[in-house]
Amino acid sequence: YGENWNYLITDLQVEYPNCVASYNGNYLETDCGQVALPYVVFVLYNLLSMYIFVNVFIGVVTDNFQYCYQSSSSYKLLSRQEIRQFRVTWWRFDPEGTGYIPREKYAAFFSKLKPPFNVGMYGDRLKLKHLVKALNRPSHGKNKSVHVEIDRIRYTHSNVGAYTHPIPDNEPLQYDLNISELERCLRHADPYQMRLNRREFNRIYQEALLIDNPKRGMGFTQMLIFLARKKMVDPATAFLVEETLRYNDLAEQVDEVLRQKFVEDLIVYTADYRVYRAVSHR
Repeated sequence: YGENWNYLITDLQVEYPNCVASYNGNYLETDCGQVALPYVVFVLYNLLSMYIFVNVFIGVVTDNFQYCYQSSSSYKLLSRQEIRQFRVTWWRFDPEGTGYIPREKYAAFFSKLKPPFNVGMYGDRLKLKHLVKALNRPSHGKNKSVHVEIDRIRYTHSNVGAYTHPIPDNEPLQYDLNISELERCLRHADPYQMRLNRREFNRIYQEALLIDNPKRGMGFTQMLIFLARKKMVDPATAFLVEETLRYNDLAEQVDEVLRQKFVEDLIVYTADYRVYRAVSHR
């Protein structure tokens, strides 16, 4: 009999004298069934459970994995190497393995990310350490160079582990800076692309502040999904209607925060400029 539906239907069709009948017609006082109603109930139940609820459940599950299994989308899947690189970068900012990075480390964390999650404002050639290396390269021939002397500051270390007042040293530090190598590195700078990178960095940074936990920061999985959506997914083709509405609402909040920050920075700049003009004209 399969799942014993026939037995259940038969039990619901019991009639007097095989059950206790109610003399006043109250169904709460009887355990007798009906002949036709069980067929209707079980047929509707099978239709709903087998052909509607199961399909709804499968649809919900597949929607949650749409970013991994939608092969017709315009974005690519993450490789193991890319996830490994992301994990290594994460470990540098979460060495204790708490699973969270606090807010004050977001900017430094974003600047250290590798493709496809890189959101830095400058390329590798324009990072500070590479520019310093270029300045320190020996100059030959017609290379432009500048000789710089910097007063050396010597710090004394106390027995409690704290640094005392700095003591000037008589011998200054001397450097020969290779200006030609620095100019060669700066030729690769694209001002327009740098402005675009800075705009993207500010948007991602402000959006991270809006969706994270103010006390704990952002977790590993949340950060990975967040960056994947920002760098690897096209919202117009990958998001569902509900997700698109949430994404647009969040984008409007980010725009509002950036506009407020722009006004604040403009006011601070104007005030500082007036102070500078007042001091310089004395």
